[in-house]
Amino acid sequence: MARPQFLAASVGICLTLSTAVAEETISDLRDVTIGMSAQDLPASGYRNLACVGETNQALEYWGAWKACPAGPDGLRRVHVDYDQPGQDTTMVAGHPVDVTISFDDSGRLVRIEIKTQDQASLYMRKKAHLLARQAMEHYGHDGWSCRDTPPSANEEAIGATYVNETCSKASGRRSIDVSSRFFHKSGGGSRDFVSDSVVVVNFRP
Repeated sequence: MARPQFLAASVGICLTLSTAVAEETISDLRDVTIGMSAQDLPASGYRNLACVGETNQALEYWGAWKACPAGPDGLRRVHVDYDQPGQDTTMVAGHPVDVTISFDDSGRLVRIEIKTQDQASLYMRKKAHLLARQAMEHYGHDGWSCRDTPPSANEEAIGATYVNETCSKASGRRSIDVSSRFFHKSGGGSRDFVSDSVVVVNFRP
C-alpha cells in the first residue's frame, strides 16, 4: 500500500510519495535526497539560492556553496526556494515555509531544515502546527520518540488544544527531528498565539 503523500501535487517543494519500499528510497525534497553531493543536485526546479548569514550572498548555482561562510558546526547553509511558475511562496503540504540546506566541507548535503513562516496570513498560521504531523506520516508512523512540554505560566490552550511536542526518529542514513507548537499567550489578544512547525533531516554517515 502506498504511503500518504507529504505534499499534494500542486504545491511547491514536496517530499514525494513513497510506496512500501525501503526508507532509503524516500525523497526529502523534489529530486533531492539527504546525502547527495552538490554536483548531483538538480540544475532546475529551485531558485533564489543565497547564503544564510550576515551577507545573505546570492548564489547562481549549487556549486557555489563554498562562497557561504561556515557556521560554528562547520556547515555552510543555503536558503532556497522552489521554482514554480505563478508561485511566489515556497509551499510544503500547503504551508508557506522557509527551506535551508547545509553542506559539509566535501560538498555533501547533510541537513535540510523546513520551517513554517511566521509572517504568513492568519489563516495559514493557524494551521502551521500540522506540518510536523504530515512530515511524520511521510517518513512512516513507526519508530518515533516524542516528548510533550506542558504549558508554561504564560501559555494556555486554544479551545481544548495545546501542542508543544518534539519527536525524533533515526532510520537508515537519516535522522529526523520535528517540532510543533500551538497555544495562546495568556493575556494576549485573539491574534497573539503560537502555531508553527520545524522539520530537520540530518545525514547519518
